[in-house]
Amino acid sequence: MAITLTKPQHLNVSPGVHRAGLLAVHDLGIQDYGHGPKPMVELEFITDQTDSAGEPINIRALCTASLSRKSKLYQFALALLDGAPVPNILTLDDLCGAECQLIVSHRTGKDGRVWAHIDSILPPPKASTQPAGPSRGFFASRSAGESTTFTLPPVEN
Repeated sequence: MAITLTKPQHLNVSPGVHRAGLLAVHDLGIQDYGHGPKPMVELEFITDQTDSAGEPINIRALCTASLSRKSKLYQFALALLDGAPVPNILTLDDLCGAECQLIVSHRTGKDGRVWAHIDSILPPPKASTQPAGPSRGFFASRSAGESTTFTLPPVEN
């Protein structure tokens, strides 16, 4: 009997601005991507774009687990906190469900494969006046799993 398998089709989020919410945080541990070993996390966002079955398309971002003001993770946390100050100790799972806007572009790898890349993250659109803090109106889902808490050194100015 012959067994036929079909490679799953990977769907990319289309380029542009998308409403999104932080779905999950994955601790990747210490990784070395050519710039020395560093603690890394992967942030998984659910977007407003859907596939042909009506399911939302997710997009992921790889970040160094650092809250220095110039880090990508700091910029993501600032947007997910809707402008509230980023604390020195941040439990990333507490941001799950927070709403934001993602600016997405497509990039092509050396192998010709096209993937969606998060160019920038913005706070959620202002629908009404509300206090600063995570907005959870659009996305209320949260991934099950252990808490991902990182104790980071204080930010030097």
